[in-house]
Amino acid sequence: SWLIDYKRIVLVVYDEAHWATGKYAYTNIHGLIAKNKIAYRVLALTATPDNDLKKLQKINKNLHIEKIEIWEEDDPDVRKYIKEK
Repeated sequence: SWLIDYKRIVLVVYDEAHWATGKYAYTNIHGLIAKNKIAYRVLALTATPDNDLKKLQKINKNLHIEKIEIWEEDDPDVRKYIKEK
């Protein structure tokens, strides 16, 4: 069992956030943090979001996501890092 001072958590970062469904660890961890913490931010990242709207809504609910930003290859902030295929 971990001893965590939840009051010290200000940011939680989930990489590969598309896994935050069912009984996957992200869902369980976030549930513990959410019930023990009043204010914190979540940054959830994925390079492979699902095309299934219901699954995306479930991920949003599980991680308490309020705002989604989608950056594609054509986005100026991304384009400079894309190598030609």
